[in-house]
Amino acid sequence: MIKWLWNHIQTTAGRAQFNAVSAACLWGTWGFLMNVEHGTDIALKVAVAQGGLNFITNLVGTYILEYFYFNFSRNPITQGTIAFFGTYCVTMSVIIPVHLWVGTPELLRTIGPSVSISMVLTIIYLVGLTKLENIKNVKALAE
Repeated sequence: MIKWLWNHIQTTAGRAQFNAVSAACLWGTWGFLMNVEHGTDIALKVAVAQGGLNFITNLVGTYILEYFYFNFSRNPITQGTIAFFGTYCVTMSVIIPVHLWVGTPELLRTIGPSVSISMVLTIIYLVGLTKLENIKNVKALAE
C-alpha cells in the first residue's frame, strides 16, 4: 500500500489527488474549528463545504489557471495577471455562494486563511510557469 501510494504521487494526477485530499482534510477541519462555537450541526456543514470546496479547487484549480495563462495573451505579465484574477474570479464565485448557502457564520475566518495561502502559492506557481515557458522559448530559438 505504501509503495503504491509513493508511486502514485510521482504522477501529475497522483499529486493533484494527494493535494486535493490533503487540502480537504486540513481546511475542512479548519472550517469546523472556526464555526464550532455556533453549534456542532452548523460546524459540520461548514466543514463539509470548506473541505469539499478545497478538494475541488485544488484538484481543478491548476487546469483553470493554465487555461487562463495560455489562452488570453503571449505577454508573461499579462498572462500571469489574467491567470491569477481569472482563477480567483471563478473559484470565489463558487466558494462564497456555497458558504452563504450553508450559512457559514464565520465566513472570513473560515475562508480567509485558505484563500490567502492559495493566492501566495498561485503566484509562486505562475512565476515557475513563466520561467518554464522562457526556457522552452530559448530552446526553441536555439533549434
